[in-house]
Amino acid sequence: MDAPPPSKTARDYISGAYSELAWVTYDLSRHAGFYERLAAARVAHTTRRTTAREELRAHIPGDAEDAHALLDRMAEGDRDDDAQTGDLETNGGEALTSCQRSADRLKDSMDKAWWAIDAESRAEDNAVVRMKRLEADLEEAQTELRAKAEELRLEKLLHFEETAKRQREQELHLQTVQRLDSFEAVCLLLSKDLGRLKPEGGDREPSADSNGSTPGGDSAPEADFEIDNLIKSLKERAEVQGRERQQHLSDIAQLRRDLEAANRSAGAAVRRAEEAEKKLRLREDMHTKAQVQIATLSQELKELHNKHAEELQRARRYRQEDLSKLRSALTVADKTRAQAVLKQKQMDASRTYDRLWNILASRTLSFDSIPWPMVDVPRTPEDITLGAVREFMFSESRLQGKLRRAVLKKALLVWHPDKFNAVLQRVQESDRDDVEQAVNLIAGYLNDLNCGI
Repeated sequence: MDAPPPSKTARDYISGAYSELAWVTYDLSRHAGFYERLAAARVAHTTRRTTAREELRAHIPGDAEDAHALLDRMAEGDRDDDAQTGDLETNGGEALTSCQRSADRLKDSMDKAWWAIDAESRAEDNAVVRMKRLEADLEEAQTELRAKAEELRLEKLLHFEETAKRQREQELHLQTVQRLDSFEAVCLLLSKDLGRLKPEGGDREPSADSNGSTPGGDSAPEADFEIDNLIKSLKERAEVQGRERQQHLSDIAQLRRDLEAANRSAGAAVRRAEEAEKKLRLREDMHTKAQVQIATLSQELKELHNKHAEELQRARRYRQEDLSKLRSALTVADKTRAQAVLKQKQMDASRTYDRLWNILASRTLSFDSIPWPMVDVPRTPEDITLGAVREFMFSESRLQGKLRRAVLKKALLVWHPDKFNAVLQRVQESDRDDVEQAVNLIAGYLNDLNCGI
């Protein structure tokens, strides 16, 4: 059974995806906060500009139609800027809302994948436990069957040895009985022969000789006595042999009974062996079925693992696509926000530049009150740089379809040191040196830009 790669699991991938999603959600909330601050700043800036226009309108005489027309154009320009900024905020908010919905959908799919992985892990664990239990049962059954087979083999061997021993004892008893039968028959024949000889010797009358002795009188009784003793001993021996024969016959009967009992035991052992073989076949069938079940479970686990791997790859692909979309949307939002900020800043600086030159034509000036050609208001002459002047002069709000050379020419008419002497006379004495130094720098930068075109 194939196992998942041990280097990194599905939980690790999804945990990493949760971490990345958390960072993306944090970026979305940060950008949403930026748009909220941008909207608040726009409202505050609009309020300040409206208040400034009203104050200027209050100080301008009623017959100054040009000044009032200029204030009206400034108000109209502010309304256009507010509309553009509002569209930017709306588009940015819609982009952020779309990104947030994508992040929510991604989180839902990751949650489903997480719960699916938990369910699949539990199913795999249960299948592994069942497989281990089946393997343990099979091992126990095989051990028991091997023990039963060894026990049956020993019983058969012992039964065969006992049967052979009893057969040898029966053969010895039969041979002994046959010898006893032969010996008894010989004794009976001798008894009959002696019985026939004794009456013939008794019919003969002994004859006395002249000395009063019977011829052969001493030897005949002795022969009869020996014959009687022989017969008596033969009878006793026959009786002993008969008793021994009866004992052997009883032993043979006992052996036959023992043999029958052994046969019955052997039959029981054979029946037990048959039952054990039947159980063995049943266990083998169970083992075969268990092996089939284990193979099925292994195949199911393999399919489950492949399915899980495919779902994991699909989830990773979807996650990468969603993250790419989120990053692209965030990049577009960042670029849009930066462009909007820069554009708004340039427009504000350009309008402030023109407005202040028109308003401050007859007032005493200071370094801070002079409308310098820069987006960020400088505090000292050292803050004025070529890059800052270039950014201001070539911004979209300054060009407005004009040629760069024309814009620079107009600016040189204002910032040339000879032309600026009239304005310099109205600068307060404490700031006059700094203003003169700054004017010389700006004039040099404008000449450099004009030569570089």
